[in-house]
Order: sequence, then C-alpha cells, then structure tokens
Amino acid sequence: MRKEIILLILLPLLSSCAAAQVLQPISLQQRLGSKLIPLNLITANQLCVDIKNGTFEHSLTTEPCIPTLKPQWIPTEQDNKRVLQYMGKDNQLSCLVEKNNNVSVGSCDDKNIILLEEDTTDKNHYKLRTEDNQCLTLSNQNELFLVSCNLNLANMRFQISPNRVNVTGGEIVGLQFGNTARFMGIPYAQAPKNKLRFMPPQPLENDSWQGPLLAYQPSFMCPQKNFSGDYFGNEDCLYLNVWTSQDAVMSNQSKPVMVWIHGGALAIGGSYYGLPGHTKNYNGKKLSELGDVVIVSINYRLGTLGLLGNKGKFKGNNSLRDQIAALQWVHNNISKFGGDPNNVTLFGESAGAWSICSILAAPSADQLFQKAIMESGACTSRTIEDNNVANEWLIKKLNCWHNGNTAKQEQCLLNYSPQELTQAWVLTQPKSAEIANTFVIAPYVDGDILPQPPLELFKEGKINKPLINGVNKKELANFSWILSLMGVIDFNNSKLLESLVDKPQAKAYVEPALEYYKKHNKGEGDLIDDILFKCINWQLSNSMANHNKVNYSYLFDMPFLFDFNIHTEELPYVFQQKNNAVARDLGLYWTHFAHTGTPNFDTHNLWPKQKNEQLTRLALDKNTKVFPWIEEERCKLLQKFVPWTVIGRNAGWLPTIIKK
Repeated sequence: MRKEIILLILLPLLSSCAAAQVLQPISLQQRLGSKLIPLNLITANQLCVDIKNGTFEHSLTTEPCIPTLKPQWIPTEQDNKRVLQYMGKDNQLSCLVEKNNNVSVGSCDDKNIILLEEDTTDKNHYKLRTEDNQCLTLSNQNELFLVSCNLNLANMRFQISPNRVNVTGGEIVGLQFGNTARFMGIPYAQAPKNKLRFMPPQPLENDSWQGPLLAYQPSFMCPQKNFSGDYFGNEDCLYLNVWTSQDAVMSNQSKPVMVWIHGGALAIGGSYYGLPGHTKNYNGKKLSELGDVVIVSINYRLGTLGLLGNKGKFKGNNSLRDQIAALQWVHNNISKFGGDPNNVTLFGESAGAWSICSILAAPSADQLFQKAIMESGACTSRTIEDNNVANEWLIKKLNCWHNGNTAKQEQCLLNYSPQELTQAWVLTQPKSAEIANTFVIAPYVDGDILPQPPLELFKEGKINKPLINGVNKKELANFSWILSLMGVIDFNNSKLLESLVDKPQAKAYVEPALEYYKKHNKGEGDLIDDILFKCINWQLSNSMANHNKVNYSYLFDMPFLFDFNIHTEELPYVFQQKNNAVARDLGLYWTHFAHTGTPNFDTHNLWPKQKNEQLTRLALDKNTKVFPWIEEERCKLLQKFVPWTVIGRNAGWLPTIIKK
C-alpha cells in the first residue's frame, strides 16, 4: 500500500513533451520600430515565443508554454534607450535593448549587446517566420500577431491590452483576446526565498516594481520535479492569473469570481500548467466567456517548501497559507478587474479540492469566499502528532536534525538549494520504507490557521458555505494493473495495511474488508478510490445533509476510451477544451453556481441539493440524470479500520467507537 500512494495522483498526468520549433528570421536585418514588447509571449495556439541569449537568428523558438522565463520585464528609459530585463532559463539576467530604433539582445553589459540593423524593406513590422510558415509580427500600433505569412495582418490573434490596472504592488498591463482581457503572472506576495523560505507569505510593498508590469505570461512554477526527475520552477513563484472581460475592466462591473486551485498531490503543478513539460493547461478564457465570470488561478508552494516545518520559526502549512494570501489579494484587488469581492467561488481538483476543504475550515479565510466546488478530493489533514513525526523524518533525511535544536535546523534548511529540498520530498522516494508512515501531503491541524480537522467541522454542522462535491466514476482504479506490473502494489499483501492500524481492535477488520473486495472482483485500485475519494465524499455530503446545509453531489462519467475513466478526466470539460454538450452543461453548472449558489441554469436541469437520509447524485454523462446515493457496503467495512491508519487520518476519516 505504501508504494501506490506515490502514483495515486500523479500517474494519470504523464505525457510527453513536444519538441521546440525554431523561428527563423526573414532576414538578419530586422526592426521593432518605435514600440517595445517582450518576446516571451504565449501565441494563440498555445506556444511560447522564447528569447534566449545570442543572436536573433538562433535564439528564438516556439515551444510548449512551460513557464521557465520570468515574465516581469522591467521597462526603463536611460540614455535615450529602453531596456527590458528578463531572467533566462539559466537564471542569468539578460536584456533586450531598443535605442534609436535598433534592437539588441544579450548580456546587460552594453559591450556584449549585439545590435540589429534597421530593416529598410518594411519599417512598420518586425517579423519572424516559423517552420510551419507562421509569422510573429509586431506593428507600430503595439499589436502582436502570429498569422500565416501570406495572410493580411488584419487577421490578428491577440493584441496588447490598453488596460492599465493598479493593484497591490503597482501597475500592470495585460493582453486582450477579442473582448477577453488576460493578466498573467501577477505577484500576490513577496518571493518566499532566502530568509523568507519556510515562512508565511509576506505581503507586497506598495511600490514593488517600477513602471507597468507586463502581465503577459504565467510565472515560474513553484519548485518541483517531473516523472523523469527533472527539476522545474523557482522559489519566486507566488503569482496568479486573471481572465475577465474587457468591458468589465473598463466599466467597473461586478461579476462573480471563480478562483482555481490546481491539483498535483501538493507536490507538482501550477496556476496554468498541470504538470511540468505538459502542454495541457488551465486556460480560463472559455469558461470566463461561457459563464460571464472572472477566473483567477493561483500558484502556491509545494512539497518540502510548502509543507515542511519544525517546532521553531518554521510553522509549516505554507501551501495553505499561500492559498489564503492569494484569496486576500483577490478580495483586495479583484474589483479592478470587474469582479465582485463579495461573490467568490473556489474550485479545485484533487489536491486543489483537498486544499479547499482545509480553507473551508480556516477561520482567516472565512470572509474571503462564499461558495466552493471540490472535484475528486477528500478532506485531507494531518494530526499535529503525525505532522511532527513526518517533519522529524524529513529533517533527519536532510541531515538537519541537530538533536532537535530548532535554530540550527532552520539555518541548515536555509543552506540547501530549492532543487535539493524538492528532491528530498517524500513523494519523490517511491522505494522508501517509511513512506506510509510519513504520508506528508496535507495541511496539519495546528490550532492556528487550521484549528480543527475539516471533516469534523462538517460533521458538527459548522461549514455553512454552499458546496458542490463529486468524483469521477473511476479515479485511480483503472491504473491498478499498471501499478501491479510495475511491482508498485500487491493486492494480496495485507500485512502492511494491517501494520498501519494504530488501534489493536481495528486490525481484525482488515482481512474481512480485503476479502470483500476480492469477492466482488474489485482490485486495489478500487480500494484506493474508496479510501481517498468515494467513501470520504459520501461522508462529507451526509454530514452536510444531516445539518441541512446546501450541498450538491455528482458522479462524472465521460470515459475517454471505451469504459476507461481516470482521475482528472473532468478537467478538459470544466475548462471548455471539449466541444460537446456535456462540457457546455458542466461549465454552466459551475458558473451558474458561482452566480446564484445553485448549479441549475434552467428548468430542464433540476439538480437537487442533498436532503437528510435521501442523498442523491447527478450523473454527469451523455444521459444526465439524478439517482439515489446509498452508502456502499465496502465503505462501512472500511470505516471499521481505515480511521486508525495514517492514510485514513490523512484522508480525513473520522473514527467511531470500537469496543474492546
């Protein structure tokens, strides 16, 4: 059981990276004209124009938009020249300089800058030709194009937005796609690095940058590793993105706001990309347009940097603290984008849904949002005892224990590189013998930002915000055979599961439960699904129904191959990347819930809220219908021992009384 946890969230997200495509200039003599723009912009077909050190001839590529370039270019004017500074992939500061209509790129030392000569053939546009005969074009009207080179330049894909928005920290400028305005890579807190590493997020100062910040592309992801062991990200990662309508910005409208919290086991992912090297993304444009809402997506610290703490200054729970800091930024600033700070709906998937469950239980977040949608998530939280054991294990692994001396621990942890800390994270150690006992992928009940286990608050009727929660028909169960072939799991091995049970009286219930799964031809993948998703989802909905709280539940069933369902399968439907009726309906359910507190957007879609002892679910599939939801027999069997395991406690299972 210990090994499958490594892949329980991440395996379905595996994908290959597309090769970079070289942009070849039309000639070596090019010109930008009198306008300056950054060249690391996302194109309309989701490729990035990437500027690197060297000459323009060989330094520009289009590639999948992995946010490895820092988007905060800094416009400055000195000595009749304008400079754009950016951080390259090698983390070295580079400059793009315009002077007397000549453009150069290279080191910020003037002596090393290569000047490009004026293009006498076309003084209005700067063009670069891609291998598939596409041209990147900038006009003197400050419009950026990526079009077929034989098309009229009127066929533009996007343009630099005329909006200048003042937010906490300074002024920002975004891009405009038709009537949709997009602002990406907006800082919501100071960079959590150096002395701020492992500390709670610190608010921005009023003048955090000079001149308008060009919010054109997503920020760095927070430090993480992909499945190939490659390191991605940067500690300077506390940024968010906003999609809204141009009209809303210009006329100070007050639209509902939806804040997206990404998944990834609190170990991978980002505000725009689900996985490093993965071309799929959380593009909020279509959902914003469909539902007439403002979409916000956020980064937050992950893994060691997001969850590790000690008994000294490093309190831990920084993933959760970052998320709440981002919500505070939304509360303070979203009205500038035409959003209503008093009508905010959280939505998230997997670890994003786990996070939402913790935010629902966090007093400091109570006034920052009004509704929530949890997709394929439990109510994970660690006890302070489990948290201390996990932290000690990881600090010792990093050789920073120092006999419990917290000051020495802190200095030791600050001496590590973010890459080394990321590589030490427990979920990157699939063969670790201690993995099950250090299941460190959740916030912990610290008596401060998280005073009580979330599911306990649900059971007591103290969660009052309207909620949609649901799961996919299959989450990880379809991958159990792959995990078996890899030697990751062994369904016949119940000894490990039994060894994790703290309560001696509960150990006796392990074998009967496993026998039930075998008898009904259910594999270990089904057991994982039930522990982490399905049974815990029923407990949550039942608790809300018992206290007459507003709750809607669903079962998503749109297999992508035959009857093959997976974790994350609903995401392309939520973000309107599927062009079908189910995607449209799902988007309307979500956004209408954000508008009104009910998902029902017309009289033909009567999705009932939960009633005590009459639980129902909406089947989100080609034949949408409502059906009774009765607690499964296997959930009752699991209840007898799962709450007394580390895994069960982390997933949020609440214990019942066991007689001696």
